[in-house]
Amino acid sequence: MTWWRRSPGGPASTPQAKSIGQAARTYAGGEIGAEAGSPRYEIGMSDPIAPKDDAQTLCVRAPTAERTRLHRQPRDDAPESAAEASPAHAHRRHDVEAAPDAAEWAAAANGDRATAPFRPHDTLVARRGRPPFTGNRLELIQAGDVLFGFHLSHLLGQGAFARVFVAQQADLADRPVVLKISGIEGIEPQTLSRLQHTNIVPIYSVHEDSRTGLRAVCMPYFGGANLSSVLEQLWSGQERPTRGDQLVGALKAVGSPASEAWGEAFEPRSGSRLSARERPSEPSTPFTLMESLGYIQAVAWVVAQLAEGLDHAHQRGVIHRDIKPSNILLSAEGQPLLLDFNVSIDATSDADHMLLGGTVAYAAPEHLRALSLCTLDQFQAVDRRSDIYSLGMVLVEAMSGQRPFARDGSYSVPTAQLEAMVADRSKGIPSLRQCRPDIPWSLESVVRRCLEPDPAKRYQQAGHLAADLRQFLHDRPLTYAPELSRVERVRKFFRRNPRLLTFSSVSAVSLVLFLAVGWAFLGAQTHLAETRTRLMEAQARDRKRAHDSGVLQCQGLVNTILGDDTHLRQGIAVCEQTLALYALADGRSAQEHPDWVRLAPAERLTLAEDRRELLLLLAGARVRLAPNDPRELQAALALLDRAEALHGLKRSKALWLDRAAYLDQLGNHDEAKTAQRLADQIQPTSARDHYLLAISHARTRTIAGYRNAVTELGEALRLNPRHYWSVIQRGICHMELGERILAVRDFGIGTGLWPEHPWSYFNRGHVLDRSGMKVEAIADYTAALERAPQFVAALTNRGLAHLELRQYTPALADFDAALALAKGTAVIHAGRGIALEALARHVEADFEFREAFDRVAPGPGAERTRFLWTYGFAVANRVPAAATAAFDEVLRDAPRHPQALYGRAMLAMSDGQLDTALDFFSRTLDSDPRFTQARRSRAVVLARLNDHERANRDVEWCLEHEPDSGDSVYTAACVSALAARGNPDPRAIDKALDLLKKALELGTELTADNDPDLTAIRQDPRFQAILANAAQSKPSKSSQHSN
Repeated sequence: MTWWRRSPGGPASTPQAKSIGQAARTYAGGEIGAEAGSPRYEIGMSDPIAPKDDAQTLCVRAPTAERTRLHRQPRDDAPESAAEASPAHAHRRHDVEAAPDAAEWAAAANGDRATAPFRPHDTLVARRGRPPFTGNRLELIQAGDVLFGFHLSHLLGQGAFARVFVAQQADLADRPVVLKISGIEGIEPQTLSRLQHTNIVPIYSVHEDSRTGLRAVCMPYFGGANLSSVLEQLWSGQERPTRGDQLVGALKAVGSPASEAWGEAFEPRSGSRLSARERPSEPSTPFTLMESLGYIQAVAWVVAQLAEGLDHAHQRGVIHRDIKPSNILLSAEGQPLLLDFNVSIDATSDADHMLLGGTVAYAAPEHLRALSLCTLDQFQAVDRRSDIYSLGMVLVEAMSGQRPFARDGSYSVPTAQLEAMVADRSKGIPSLRQCRPDIPWSLESVVRRCLEPDPAKRYQQAGHLAADLRQFLHDRPLTYAPELSRVERVRKFFRRNPRLLTFSSVSAVSLVLFLAVGWAFLGAQTHLAETRTRLMEAQARDRKRAHDSGVLQCQGLVNTILGDDTHLRQGIAVCEQTLALYALADGRSAQEHPDWVRLAPAERLTLAEDRRELLLLLAGARVRLAPNDPRELQAALALLDRAEALHGLKRSKALWLDRAAYLDQLGNHDEAKTAQRLADQIQPTSARDHYLLAISHARTRTIAGYRNAVTELGEALRLNPRHYWSVIQRGICHMELGERILAVRDFGIGTGLWPEHPWSYFNRGHVLDRSGMKVEAIADYTAALERAPQFVAALTNRGLAHLELRQYTPALADFDAALALAKGTAVIHAGRGIALEALARHVEADFEFREAFDRVAPGPGAERTRFLWTYGFAVANRVPAAATAAFDEVLRDAPRHPQALYGRAMLAMSDGQLDTALDFFSRTLDSDPRFTQARRSRAVVLARLNDHERANRDVEWCLEHEPDSGDSVYTAACVSALAARGNPDPRAIDKALDLLKKALELGTELTADNDPDLTAIRQDPRFQAILANAAQSKPSKSSQHSN
């Protein structure tokens, strides 16, 4: 029996034996409390900023009268594959419609909701009348294949159920085309065939094979790139774009060249560009036009073209319903074209067969409401004006480089989030000029008309939007939106008529213009005042929204305890930026800021409470980053002074407790006692008071502090049961106190309160990980990564959990992803080394181990110790001498280190030095009597040395502490088989065989086929029967842990 693939426990380990991966995590600091002073992962990641256009696309069927709450019940036409119906799979379905099956719904209804929450709004629902297409066969289609007479050149992109290739059409001189391959599902080809417009990607042909269920839609290849990629490239630099040639340059940087064969397929239609009469010259291509314009004008021209294409679709009854940057193509010559009518509908179609889809980040309020409520009247409210709203969102993003609303639903879209987004978008229209002051007032008016929460107040036709954008480009008054600035209107007049500014003309028109302008100003005085007031109110709301977002980020980033200070430093920066939002240059209080004063009284009170919390968080973060630094302690006290100076607030007990702590650290003990007495006199009354008080208690990092924090957080949650951060902080305190069940409960509650936030999933996964529930932990780490794909700690911990399950390939993939996102740390390189070692890629493994050693501080220390014994276990089979040296180095500094002692024992055991192994195993157990794996190994050594009495005592201890452990029962089988070697009593053989059968039924990673310790029972016919039965049942069990 060999144990090298299972690694040791440690001083703080559970009785279960730990594997090499867990040893690596203990070294890495992923194990909370694994060793004194070890770094920790806890809450503290802010809401990640999504890539420009990665929001989820939703799709649900319009309800009938009998099914007005469709998304609450399962569908009959379920997918065939259980894998396709998993909630995680449903969450990733972007491009095609597919329904969850009954098992998925049952899992959501009856399963552990805290472990695997089901989000019905993330599921795309299939049309009736055709069995849903399974995407597995698409994976078989690769570049180089020939399909429907098309030679597939290379892959352009893919979704869960569709692949898009550049291909050559053999029967037409190998002309280059784009081929979209999917299941025979949906009516996108029929929709596109009705639309013939310069600004809509046309369709050449449709090819279907009913036997395979495949459909190929052939479209022209225009080159270029989608607008999302162009904007990401454009806004990635520090400079704000001001020229049209910058837009062209970004397109050229990320776009593909067009084929020479596309020829006249891309000649602009008359009317789709500015006519010769409307401007001095007609550029030959969109590139030259955009290069001749400023950036603002170039973007307006692009959106005007798209509005014309959208108007063409609307006139033919087609509503797109998924307008967003990634569904807009800028061709290789700069022509804008609408893409992806996959979730579009015919406005005249039967509502029972209607699908409602869209991307929530760009959806209108009525669109979000329909996705949330799923009632027929709400579905019917989504019309052409919803498309206009989405195009307005694209216009704002292109102009400013950001989406206009703080809530964009990029990572999850539960009902509560959709409702919050509806409320957010219904409160008011954001000001484009606030984030980009050089935007003309007329364009501001266009944006406001597009983004009106009430569809009746928006542009009623996309053609009206196109017309107003053309008016803007030609310096003419808007037709369908109000002019917000009379001065700008006069300037437009002179720009259109430059000859009126000549000396000979001025005298003739000056009086008329003076009277006209005077009349305009007098007549518009009231209108301008009202407009100015609305804009100032909008500015105040925008500033408050930015402050609210900053508070959320700070609560996460500052309330974390990671191994390094990355998140803490980020939190300090965000705190300072957020506090600066209301800073006044003359040093006056933030409460005197005009945008603060404009808020309603209740909003001002909340803002003051948020600001005080920020100041307390910032003070605590600075002190934690530089403990006992007098300058930082003085700066922290100054921050508390600012918090105390905020008027309109009750005194804070937490503030005075913090003041007492900082004064005490400075040596000002008398002042500290005074502050403590004041704190004792203040009684917390609100949920926030108790929450802040709990943070102060937890900051002491003592058992008593955590206990007091739990009490205060319980009171905070009694007053406000839905306060997310109180739940998460209580979970952290339970975790620090070793109360893992309570911690899992709290983090599970957190996932329900804020499903799109990653840290509740990460923390719960971490606790499950520490409890030995690796598969469940991986599921939670994955859920965290679905919400924050660049979450390095989740990637690292998931990789370590994969190592423990011997899933070396996915482990390596996680470490590779972590390495690509972050500066290489010792734990990442060590994890890669362990995975590569297990995959027999030894040269690469040695390189990674060297990289890890280079990042570990030299000399004695907890970090180097953890790395040394982890490295020893990783290379013990291949380089036993190096492993011995690593263990011995640990033992020189820590002679009673249990992992190093166990490693030396295993080396001696594998070398046949049983007496030496017995000595090291005994020393290991003297250091840590609960080290179960060492006791199992010692039992085998004692049995080999014929000391069966002591061997049986060790086995009985293991079975008593781990009655359901397959490894402990397997050890008992080996000890019994060794005892049966010289024992003619058949009962000894029977006992060994019974134990082996039970061990294999419970599950063990050890293999019995060639185990020399089982020699005495190998010749018995029952032995092979037991192994055969175990082999038959193994696939079903292992499938539960498949990658």
